[in-house]
Amino acid sequence: TTYVQDIGRHTTDFRLPKNRYLRVNHDDFFDNERHILSNLPAKAEKMCRYDLDVLDKTWLEGYNGERAKMGAVPVPEMILELIVEHFEETCWENIQKLLQEQEAQAIEYDEDR
Repeated sequence: TTYVQDIGRHTTDFRLPKNRYLRVNHDDFFDNERHILSNLPAKAEKMCRYDLDVLDKTWLEGYNGERAKMGAVPVPEMILELIVEHFEETCWENIQKLLQEQEAQAIEYDEDR
């Protein structure tokens, strides 16, 4: 469990004007009087979707310790998150290709036809 100290006062002061709505696309329903265009989905897409857990951080500390002994710079947490995210995406894509190939082979060699 991690305790985060309450700073007492919020540091953001975002207020959407009354009778205005956020929209993520400028389509036929967009109205300049009622809507504000938001780029939040584009920002979210650029963010890394993998978060290191305790095991990842422990491994990274050990790895960076070994790198320090060799005089190499440490690997930042964000870089490891991006690497793991890339591995996960590549793995998912490869699994999808294999499944499609197996499905195609099953159709080609269907003995019941």
